Amino acid sequence: MYFGCEDDKLYALNSNGILLWTFSTGAEIVSSPAIAADGTVYFGSADWKVYAVKPDGTLKWQYLTGFQILSSPVVGPDGTVYIASRDNHIYALNGEKGSIKWSFRTEGQIYSTPALGKYGFLYVASWDKKLYAIKVDDGTIVWFYEATQPFLWSSPAITSDGFVCVGNFDGTFYAIQSLSPGLESSQWPRFRKNNASNSRF
Repeated sequence: MYFGCEDDKLYALNSNGILLWTFSTGAEIVSSPAIAADGTVYFGSADWKVYAVKPDGTLKWQYLTGFQILSSPVVGPDGTVYIASRDNHIYALNGEKGSIKWSFRTEGQIYSTPALGKYGFLYVASWDKKLYAIKVDDGTIVWFYEATQPFLWSSPAITSDGFVCVGNFDGTFYAIQSLSPGLESSQWPRFRKNNASNSRF
């Protein structure tokens, strides 16, 4: 089990609840970790950085963004890590090296976690009141839907018939037709892994 804490650390426990290791960052960790197929643990910290930590608790790489990261990462089938920052950007990072592939700027801060849909689309909800559909290969925008109020903590889910579902600050739950018939078949395509939120421990 992996989880972050307000004491600035990521904790790893075994199935019996015994501490295996801790990894220290420079600020509190609100972001929930995502786990790659090789066991690498990805997460963000309020110290503005994205971290990749090996299964033994040692640093693999880190990437500095422009502000705090409260969003959680998702992982594509090719190992690309997608994560949002309060600097208004969504980042696509090479999962092995931590180098940037592209970034996309919205008009507001991003608190929620993006969702990775089939056919190569990433869905991002922002404080600027918009839900974006972005191409994962180059970070270009395909479309956006604008609500009446900001999208805050609610992270998108994608149904098998192609609706992106997300809550809004106006009290409305939106279901918006997309180009993706369900989540991408990757290790960790959305917040807490899948629509059932049964993250692997």
